Amino acid sequence: MEFLLLIVVAELYYIIYLTAVMYSEKIVVLPIIIYAILFVIIGITYIFIGDSYDQLTNFNVILYMGSLFYAWMAIRNLWNRPLLLKYKNITDSSSGIVNKSEYNSVESLRINIEIAKYKGIISLIVAIVLTVLMTLKSTPQITAETRDLSISFFILSLFIIIIFAVWDLFIRVRKGAFAFVVIRPILFSCWIFILNMILSRLL
Repeated sequence: MEFLLLIVVAELYYIIYLTAVMYSEKIVVLPIIIYAILFVIIGITYIFIGDSYDQLTNFNVILYMGSLFYAWMAIRNLWNRPLLLKYKNITDSSSGIVNKSEYNSVESLRINIEIAKYKGIISLIVAIVLTVLMTLKSTPQITAETRDLSISFFILSLFIIIIFAVWDLFIRVRKGAFAFVVIRPILFSCWIFILNMILSRLL
């Protein structure tokens, strides 16, 4: 069951991109059906997962890491100023005639900007659902271990904020404008902090 859960959580990355494109094209029913099927599968793994320590630990780790990953995806897509700045720099610097490689790059950026809102919202919903499932099936010992892991990630995220702040300054010097990429790790740290609070309350 853990392997099935891992596959579904990993495949959600591609499905989010696909359904975001569908939503941008005003296709609504098919994405809902797809997510209904996926969450039924996740529900099956939730119901039939064993009660052994190893199985529950694997179950919680997969959901926790999935929650972090899709929270980062949500933040990255909802705060897309860096992407907009990159698109502006490319289009402003390009001449009237562009080669195929430049055209493909611009088109790829344009599509990503168009679907960013949908990817962000869907990813946030997925992150919340995975977090809720993680808190529903656990033991005090596993919850404490997950919280300790979460604290480690929170400390790591603080160092990442510093790295992104330096990156922001580099972009400012090179491009002449702040991309505010540092907002992403700041919001991500807030997400991890919230997870820490939730896990602490469950102990």
